[in-house]
Amino acid sequence: NTFRDFSDAYVFIDKTDEDLKEVTMEYRIGSADWEVIEDVTYPYEVDVHLKNPEDRLEFRLRSTCLNNKEFVSKVYVLKNDYD
Repeated sequence: NTFRDFSDAYVFIDKTDEDLKEVTMEYRIGSADWEVIEDVTYPYEVDVHLKNPEDRLEFRLRSTCLNNKEFVSKVYVLKNDYD
């Protein structure tokens, strides 16, 4: 990250409303409690601001297809690497 004071995570899901009903992102920053953001309209995208750019962000995505089948991703980890 070139600008330490502006650390945001942006997740874009490339499926459309012809594929999915909704997307939920469960996330936590550092060791905080898990939080949830729901997006029920296309384009499915989520933005999370990190107050401390050195915190790590863990997240997983849940999606519901038009046939009500649910998919859950693995947990991903994003972290700035300042050398």
